[in-house]
Amino acid sequence: MILFAREMIASFDNIGVSVLGRPDKILYELYRNDLERGILTPEDAEKLVALWMLPHDIKTFVRDREWPENSTTLELGGCDESDRTVFNDLTRLFLKVHRNCRFITPKLNCRCSASSPREYLESIADALLDGHNNFACLNDDVLIPAQIRNGKSFRDAANLTGQANSPVRFFSIVSRSWRSSTFGASG
Repeated sequence: MILFAREMIASFDNIGVSVLGRPDKILYELYRNDLERGILTPEDAEKLVALWMLPHDIKTFVRDREWPENSTTLELGGCDESDRTVFNDLTRLFLKVHRNCRFITPKLNCRCSASSPREYLESIADALLDGHNNFACLNDDVLIPAQIRNGKSFRDAANLTGQANSPVRFFSIVSRSWRSSTFGASG
């Protein structure tokens, strides 16, 4: 239903709604409850995640075009409105499925900070080193304060989502350090 609503809005408004949200934050409690009640198994969840991402990968013929960009993104990690780190079994699952299925889109916007769990950063690094570089690593330590300086509340800044082509900071796998990019962010 979420995909249907997204596609209908984009079609009626003649725009591309390209940010799919933060499934590891928004859906985690539902996922955990369904597992506990026996409604869902981890294997079923893996199939559902793959089926949810698949249309974005195939609908624009990403493997048949020289420039297969459709700017559809999915946000993972980061923090919530209470400044708690978002990293859970769904984060792991989305990273795993995206890598194993070799998806090009949706691009994963992986929000990171100094408090990101090492497992999260290493899973991103492992995928990149394996040649699966369909990620944008966004530095919450820079982006959230920049959003607040521009008038957003912490709650809104913590829930930021972004386009695939506009990250302010990238994580360098080689040096394992943060590098500045564009858009005048300081930090």
